[in-house]
Amino acid sequence: MYRAEQEEESFFVVVARGFGHVVRLLLPVTSLLLALALSYQTMGIYVTVFDRFFPSDQWYLHPGYWLTVGHFILPWSFFAIILTNRAYGAGYATAQVLITWTLIIGGYLFLAPGLEAVSAASLIPPPRVTAAFLAGIIVGQLVCVYIFDQVRGRPWWRAPLYSALYGSLFFGVIYYSASKLGVEAVWFNKLAVDLAVKVGMAMVMLLPYAILRPLIRPLPGFGGA
Repeated sequence: MYRAEQEEESFFVVVARGFGHVVRLLLPVTSLLLALALSYQTMGIYVTVFDRFFPSDQWYLHPGYWLTVGHFILPWSFFAIILTNRAYGAGYATAQVLITWTLIIGGYLFLAPGLEAVSAASLIPPPRVTAAFLAGIIVGQLVCVYIFDQVRGRPWWRAPLYSALYGSLFFGVIYYSASKLGVEAVWFNKLAVDLAVKVGMAMVMLLPYAILRPLIRPLPGFGGA
């Protein structure tokens, strides 16, 4: 009788622990979804302020033809992952990335017939671009998780800065080479500009990270990044 009660108690402990993990992931997954959704929604707002730094007679080099507000917002998806990694560790941050992209891909596959029916499928980029983006962003975000976990500690800025930089580098190289190589002559120029934006945003994000450090404390056993 006592053994049966122990097994029943263990079952409920496992269920409660699993439910706790799910609840703990709700905010991280939601924040990552919001960052990605906002980035996607602002891809139609072009940024032309940097065109002045390029030769006026070489219009095809001007980033204003393709650089959008979305390129500046996408790095905040790395920021959401960095905060989760700081608070809960690499396991939760990895789960945050995988669950988020499972929801996005699953949601698209579920809604795809309806999108085609209303002629909205044109909102989705060509298959090569879509596959390159998915491969680049998922790998980049997982690299961000790994780097943060490896270098977290003192000084406090090293882990968030390095993880955002390496994640952005992997994303940029994979995405632009896979989607533009052999298709566009100036794809490397786009990669360079986008990486410059990501470097700038990685530095900008250190300010809110520093502000949030006292509020978002790591679980016991994690370094004080």
